[in-house]
Amino acid sequence: MLVAIGGLLVLSALVVLGVRVLGRREAAEEAASRIGVDLASVLAHEPRLRDAAILPVVTIPLATRPSVELTGASAVAERA
Repeated sequence: MLVAIGGLLVLSALVVLGVRVLGRREAAEEAASRIGVDLASVLAHEPRLRDAAILPVVTIPLATRPSVELTGASAVAERA
C-alpha cells in the first residue's frame, strides 16, 4: 500500500513538472511571435524596405539565448 502511494506521488510530481515545462514553452513561443510581429511591422514601415520580402523569425529556447533571423531578399542600392 505504501509503495502504491509513493508511486502515485512520483507520478503526480512528474505530471506537474510536465505541465510547468509546457507552460514555459508556450509562453516563450507567444513572446517570440509577438517579437516577430513587432519586427515585421517596423520593417514594413521603413520606406527603403517597403518593397523587400523580409521575414523575421524569432526563436526563444528554454535553455539558451533568444535569436532573431531575417530571411528574404531586398534590392540593394549601389553607392556611387
